[in-house]
Amino acid sequence: MSMIKAIFFDIDGTIISIRKHAAPQSALDAIARVRGYGVKTFLCTSRARQFLANVHGVDYDGLVCLTGAHCVEKDGQDINCALMDPGMWRQSSRTARKRGCL
Repeated sequence: MSMIKAIFFDIDGTIISIRKHAAPQSALDAIARVRGYGVKTFLCTSRARQFLANVHGVDYDGLVCLTGAHCVEKDGQDINCALMDPGMWRQSSRTARKRGCL
């Protein structure tokens, strides 16, 4: 039995090529091999889940999205979801408007 229970892979520019917008076969094979040992695999990104169209073909158990603020199982069931405090959101929005970003 492996002592390693889970491996977390950065996807943007690491597993998923920025030029080809897909994972190379070598990465897919390596992930499949690790999963064959019973190790859970998680894909990590700063992007939101709905912007992950390019992870097709990658076999994984879960996603760590938004730099850890939203973690989900492959089937979409939430593992963890840390919502931004409404006061902080309002302050961030005001600052962004003030600086012409919105």
